Amino acid sequence: MTAYYCTEDAVTARLSEVGMVNLLDSNGDGVVDAAEKSLYLTTAIAYASGVIDGYIVNQVVPESARGSGNAWLSDRCVDLAVYRICGNKGRGVPQSVLDSKSETIDMLKTASQSSRGIPGYPYPSPSNTAYSHRGPKVANLGRVGASNPRSRGNFPNY
Repeated sequence: MTAYYCTEDAVTARLSEVGMVNLLDSNGDGVVDAAEKSLYLTTAIAYASGVIDGYIVNQVVPESARGSGNAWLSDRCVDLAVYRICGNKGRGVPQSVLDSKSETIDMLKTASQSSRGIPGYPYPSPSNTAYSHRGPKVANLGRVGASNPRSRGNFPNY
């Protein structure tokens, strides 16, 4: 199963059960069945997760961020998924949802361009050499010859 930034329950909590029926029930039976959930809800969450990936790809690896359980990313996903669901079937999107979507996009832009990155995300420690410019000191003598200053005896002290 593909991991996303938010869950169906989180989107349902934002819209309420009644709201979900009003927005997702396409056959008018008063119940949101599995096909309607897959068609509308899961697709909206996948859309929202893809949008978030596009903004954070230069900050973190999206696959690891999706499984991180980060509350800030989850809230952004819910905002975008709700926007997508509200616009289903050509419906007009309420102004409050449009405002929330705009605010979310602004926050994602800011996070993608900020040196502070994603709020609450557990970035690796800068002392970890796998994620740092400070790698282990290893002698790399390269080619031996006149063009290599190390071949003339100018070896640094390691």
